[in-house]
Amino acid sequence: MHWTIHLEGGPRRVNHAAVAIGNQIFSFGGYCSGEVQCRNEPIDVHVLNTVTYRWQRVPSNAERKAQARRNSTGTNVSNTRIPQNAQETIGPSNSLEVPVVRRRARSVAELHPLGQLRYIRPALDSGNDDVTSVEETESEAGSSSSRFSSFIDETDAIDSDEVASLEVDSEDDDDADQPENFSDIDEEDEGSSDYDDPMPRAAVLPRRRHRLQQQQDAYDFLLALQQNILPMNAVNLPPTDQKDPQMPYQRYGHTVVAYKGKAYLWGGRNDEFGSSQLLHEYNPATNEWRVVEVEGGFMPPPRDGHTAVIHKDKMYVFGGFEEHNHRFSQETYVFDFNTRMWQQVNPEGETPQHRDFHTACVLDGKMYVFGGRSDEMGQFHSSQDKYCDELMCLDLSNNHWTVVKTKGQAPCGRRSHSVWTYNGRMYLFGGYQSTNDIHFNDLYEYNPCGNEWRLLNPTGQLRPSPRRRQCTILVGNRVFVFGGTMPRVKNGNNGLIDLADLLVLDLQPSLVTLCSEAMIRYNLHQSCDHLLPLSLRRDLHNMSTVNTISKCSNGSRVECTNG
Repeated sequence: MHWTIHLEGGPRRVNHAAVAIGNQIFSFGGYCSGEVQCRNEPIDVHVLNTVTYRWQRVPSNAERKAQARRNSTGTNVSNTRIPQNAQETIGPSNSLEVPVVRRRARSVAELHPLGQLRYIRPALDSGNDDVTSVEETESEAGSSSSRFSSFIDETDAIDSDEVASLEVDSEDDDDADQPENFSDIDEEDEGSSDYDDPMPRAAVLPRRRHRLQQQQDAYDFLLALQQNILPMNAVNLPPTDQKDPQMPYQRYGHTVVAYKGKAYLWGGRNDEFGSSQLLHEYNPATNEWRVVEVEGGFMPPPRDGHTAVIHKDKMYVFGGFEEHNHRFSQETYVFDFNTRMWQQVNPEGETPQHRDFHTACVLDGKMYVFGGRSDEMGQFHSSQDKYCDELMCLDLSNNHWTVVKTKGQAPCGRRSHSVWTYNGRMYLFGGYQSTNDIHFNDLYEYNPCGNEWRLLNPTGQLRPSPRRRQCTILVGNRVFVFGGTMPRVKNGNNGLIDLADLLVLDLQPSLVTLCSEAMIRYNLHQSCDHLLPLSLRRDLHNMSTVNTISKCSNGSRVECTNG
């Protein structure tokens, strides 16, 4: 075993869930401290190409629709340079002319009045190409909402000479009194600022500033009337995109399993909508979500911090924290993909303690459960954490729990660690124990043949930092570790740092891999670049270049290849 790669720049996520489909790893959801997120937005999806070590973010359906709407409105002039002021106008006829796109400012009457509060001197538009201003006395300003509409609509046009003076005159570039050309707005800006910048600034009307100042008191009064007195059910706010009901909302503490080339997400929660009990199916070939229709009407209570594993055509869910019942769980549920029915399993034997944020895996038809957070009060949460170091085993053929009598150097009890299986053995990495406030980066191997634990010490200098809440996914002979959180350096600050790195543990490293890692370590991949074959230079570049999250070039689907 050898740690071969450590790259930054991936998705910064904690308590996310991931699964391998082909040679790609799909990571779903999670959170990042300090990140501003709309909790109603669809769960985000990131894809890792395990050949190039490149991350990409897959756009959601809502994002694709919004992009399509932007592309369908107006002419795309994103590459067009627009003059910034009157001194920077189109040059002489013998020079390369730059096309100027002009956009008429929106009328205040077309927008909701609450959006105009930040404008002290509103420059208004009559709906034609004439720039207008408002005249209304304070005595006319105080009756009703209809008076507010007349305040918006009754405008008095500027004469044609004044309008002409506002246009950019290419023959008079040195006119110092020329106002700034605020109507020249890039089409790209138009698509993103319909509600943020609904009208030109007051500088467009320098000759009307004194008149607009006189109307400020009436304007503020009518806005206050509209905002605080008139019925709010008459207010028409700008439309917002509706969330696709087939897509899961952003969450953490959920689980994802792979079954027949698709990913199945269950559980998890966020702070606004709580936990979920719906089963969602994600098709990576079409980038589409759907809610799995469950037969029989029974579903497990919503939860987070549980585990889910696949055995044959069934998904087994164990433990977690049930939000509605405010309790830790020790129950086992199974979902049959053939019948699409949930069922609670009532195993015999010694049931594991109530817990959440444990791990589970399947070896030889048995589900092994280790660690997790329990409580001194049993199923109820009292913030008196308790960590079990027993390895529990559920025989899936007869639904019988047993406590495995292990030997060797076993890991201590912990939570938010991760496990994977390889060649009939279980491997455990990282985690956290709150009773001693310790984060781990140790690696253990469990061999079910002799029921023996063993502490491993992989080679390589690119070792991961102590962490918890990370994801570890096995693809071929390599384990990909990404995300999670770690404690800050001991400087008096006991906070956590959310991670965006990617580490690769090669379980059977080849000579090429070991030599490549050594070349990167000593910067020989740069000094000897001209001596290396193209394929090796490309591999070294991928192994040493940090990630930058980018959207997939094909926004509608993700190509999956088997590897």
